[in-house]
Amino acid sequence: MTEQESRNQKHVQTFLDSIEAGEDYGVRQLLQTLHPAEVADVLESLPAEVRNDLWEHVDVLQKGAVLAGTHSSVRIDLLRKMDAADVADATSQLESDDVADILQELPERLANEILLLLDEQNRFQVAQVLDFAPDCAGGLMSVDTITVRSDVDVDVVLRYLRRIGNLPKNLDQLFVVDRGNRFL
Repeated sequence: MTEQESRNQKHVQTFLDSIEAGEDYGVRQLLQTLHPAEVADVLESLPAEVRNDLWEHVDVLQKGAVLAGTHSSVRIDLLRKMDAADVADATSQLESDDVADILQELPERLANEILLLLDEQNRFQVAQVLDFAPDCAGGLMSVDTITVRSDVDVDVVLRYLRRIGNLPKNLDQLFVVDRGNRFL
């Protein structure tokens, strides 16, 4: 057994004991110390009824990252217990390709409802990814980009980037576009 598997088993047992004892505060405290991938591992290791109890304690800001890290069957089970607004809130901080992966596992009606709840920029980016087949390059890539017009001064671009604050995770390029939003 690897060190990670051993740590996961300890977490699972701790959660089982805490949930059984009704120690909600202890459950929340432990959840805050774990990386979303570790929470996903624990959720996958728990029986369904305990998984649902634990899911209720996961912070909404962490739920999206946890969903992205869970196996499809567990993710679908967790998504069934959430309404569209909760899914939109949970996925608001994820990259568009991760949101698309989650939405593709939902019934089309619910996925469309969630898309409408996303802000305009995220909705556009997720819709772009959803236009591709899930297993092709376009469906696997991230479309999180920043574009600037060629007639904008560098100082203005830098102020814009500072104001955004929450830049795409792997940003290493800016794309220069014309007034029609076409790449130059």
